[in-house]
Amino acid sequence: MPSPVHASTVVLLREREEDGRPTVFLVKRHSKSGFMANAYVYPGGKLDPEDTTAEAASFCTGLTLAGAADALVVQGERLEDDAELSPSEALGLHIAAIREMFEEAGVLLAHTASGELVSFADPDTEARFTAHRAALNAGSMSMTDLARAEGLRFPLDTLRYFAHWITPVFERRRFNTRFYLARAPEGQEGLHDNREVVASAWWTPAEALRRYADGEIQLSPPTFRTLEDMSSYTSVDALIAGMTRAARPSVMPRMEEVGGLMTLLLPGDPLHPSAVAVEGSTRLVYDDGRWWSR
Repeated sequence: MPSPVHASTVVLLREREEDGRPTVFLVKRHSKSGFMANAYVYPGGKLDPEDTTAEAASFCTGLTLAGAADALVVQGERLEDDAELSPSEALGLHIAAIREMFEEAGVLLAHTASGELVSFADPDTEARFTAHRAALNAGSMSMTDLARAEGLRFPLDTLRYFAHWITPVFERRRFNTRFYLARAPEGQEGLHDNREVVASAWWTPAEALRRYADGEIQLSPPTFRTLEDMSSYTSVDALIAGMTRAARPSVMPRMEEVGGLMTLLLPGDPLHPSAVAVEGSTRLVYDDGRWWSR
């Protein structure tokens, strides 16, 4: 049984122009991806060693090492496969979230030397940062290189931690993933990288769920379940407040056959060993080629 790798993922949010309802940015994984191929997911990826360095931390604001560790403290019981984070790893997971968001989605949460959020509204600035993004994806530039070159600081307090999912033990590739919410900066639209992800879209949670139900797109269980949780909110502010208002338990689904159907059991279900319950449904049932809440 492989140990899960620490990872971060970001739910990027912005208001829909016509009615102000929250939309989320989803990217489609490549058909040859070794994990969740063809599925629409939130931008994210694994923690890199460079994310945890003191140098990387020196370019960050809004969160200390101790504050990062407190932000990601486990609520309820610690799962067996959930290794305790060091403060540098906790801060690094926030840095990884910002890095992966820029690499996969082309959205950068960063302050300029004047303290303003980076905007790509100026074509020359957009072209320059497009080149930086390509260099990051090619491995010839790091986030610290980017920060030095552009005089940037990464405001980690713009990320709001709200969920923690661990890939079940039966999967070959496993991730220990922290989920964050972030409001998309003005002047940045978001665009897939055409490497790991090959398509992208801004949808309301309800629209993404409708496309999933109609068979237009695939969703992973964590994406499906978090979209369900977000679907009732009518503004970005309300969504962020609601999704972060209370601590949520770590989620490592357990697979069982229930009533002849493959079922993922979530914390709080009578057949799941964890006594700390998730909000809402505690079962995802695989039926007609899709996962559904029960």
